[in-house]
Amino acid sequence: MNNQNEEFREKVFVLLLEMSNQKITEKEELKGEAVTREDVENIVDKSAEYFKKEYELELSPEEIGRAIAKLETTRIVRVAEPLASLKGSRVAPWPDYYEREWNLWSSYKRQLQSQGRAQEIISDNEKVIDEVLKMSGDTSNPGPWLRKGLVMGNVQSGKTMNFIGLINKAVDVGYHIIIVLGGHLNELRQQTQERVDEGAIGQNTGDVLIKRGKATIPQRNFGVAQFDVLSDRTSRTERPHAGTTWTKDFSVTTASSLALNINASTPTVFVIKKNVRIMRNLHEWLESKLNDVGRSLPMLLIDDEADYASINTRLAQDEVAATNEQILNLLNTFQKRTYVGYTATPFANVFIPTYERRADELREDLFPADFMLKMPLPDNYCGQDHFFPEWSDEGLEADESRPVREIDDYLGWLELKHKKDAEIEFLPQSLQDAILVFTLVTAIRALRGDQKVHNTMLVNVSRFNNVQEKVTLNITQFVQEFSEKLRAFGAAPSQQRRRYPVLNRLEELFEIEYGNCEFQYEDVLQVAISSVERIKTIMVNGLASSRRQSEILRLDYRAHSEEGLWVMAVGGQKL
Repeated sequence: MNNQNEEFREKVFVLLLEMSNQKITEKEELKGEAVTREDVENIVDKSAEYFKKEYELELSPEEIGRAIAKLETTRIVRVAEPLASLKGSRVAPWPDYYEREWNLWSSYKRQLQSQGRAQEIISDNEKVIDEVLKMSGDTSNPGPWLRKGLVMGNVQSGKTMNFIGLINKAVDVGYHIIIVLGGHLNELRQQTQERVDEGAIGQNTGDVLIKRGKATIPQRNFGVAQFDVLSDRTSRTERPHAGTTWTKDFSVTTASSLALNINASTPTVFVIKKNVRIMRNLHEWLESKLNDVGRSLPMLLIDDEADYASINTRLAQDEVAATNEQILNLLNTFQKRTYVGYTATPFANVFIPTYERRADELREDLFPADFMLKMPLPDNYCGQDHFFPEWSDEGLEADESRPVREIDDYLGWLELKHKKDAEIEFLPQSLQDAILVFTLVTAIRALRGDQKVHNTMLVNVSRFNNVQEKVTLNITQFVQEFSEKLRAFGAAPSQQRRRYPVLNRLEELFEIEYGNCEFQYEDVLQVAISSVERIKTIMVNGLASSRRQSEILRLDYRAHSEEGLWVMAVGGQKL
């Protein structure tokens, strides 16, 4: 058993992480507080002893250290900036709020714990969700009422995780219809639908098949549904229906195929694109289907990226921008409704004018009059302050650890201001170096056990589709030539491979960027040789969509969830 192959050792390593993560969760629940580094080390050591005893497999100190490091980066995370909140004058107390049964939220919490989310971060996000719901008001109160609020969170700081938690708790407290505006692009909506499927609906809507006007609905055994507790040992927690699927945005045809009955007792979640036509179709369909009971049930509208297109930008106060009008129409279809916007850039939202022209609150705009919340920030968050810290008096070069590199070799290649017919005839050295460093990154991550994860490099140098296409062709050619050299001569003696400038530069970049990592260059190089073919170049723009053939790779992380997608994505505004 001591001569286990690498595949078996990797399976054991994954099981070690899962077992240790579960024990960490149990310890946190018993202690009522987050674990320490010492706790993690002890738990991993004991888990490793189990595999040694049961399978006669002794994990190396490096493998144990790697497991501890992985768990530390997710479980030992503290809140650097706590929740901050403001509330409006219409907010009334909700005395029995905490006396509810939190079936869906409990399942979602268990799912987050299983994914290795830090207990303190889960708890502080729950506080945000509780504040949103309490300041929206008791759902049993008679209507009509409208509550509007804003949740502010830094870029990539967990806003989606937070509003999926909000969906779960909202259903727990009685919200019946939930509409999520999941971005202005199909790709953004699909990403949001995927997260909602996994974290709230418990059903992989990507597997929904619609044929001859009827849908084949997959079982509810996906994502969060696997963490449901049997309430009476006979039936699982009832989850909301999906009003849209991963492949199908809202349409009357889709609603008919899914046999949606929005007046029934089971809640429904719609994830739609922030598009005037689609929002209008949903509004008209709701108007035609809702009865008096359905209209009186609470509705929650979650506006992701609420600063984009949602605000009335027309000069005349009685003239409403089209997107803004459709959001208001959706809200006004119901008697009890709550609007919650999520954004990392709230400036436009908080400066929405509040006009006194109408006493009727039904036609109010989207100013967050009832609450504004700032999400807690974890101490391991790398945001704008990390990448763009306040510069010292000595200038940009004062801090060599700055992650942002100033480059100037784009001059003569592609000017900052250029036209759509700009010629691209070569790649600047900085972009070539970035591609080589990305190759090193994927190899180092693979050595650390992350062979089946996504790796993405973004190339955004122009807003013009035609220029992006030329850049993509040049990158593809460079990667092909580099890959051929790497596979042909990468395993040769060092003096021989250094004759080739691109391989010599690869070694130089390793010493510059990763010379202090835990691996030797020769080990990283061998992994790069065997895995470089996994790295693909993809163009992400409207031009790619119109020209794409069935055989051409698209930026689809969902389709590569099992093995991981390693990609250099070239694009502009859509990217």
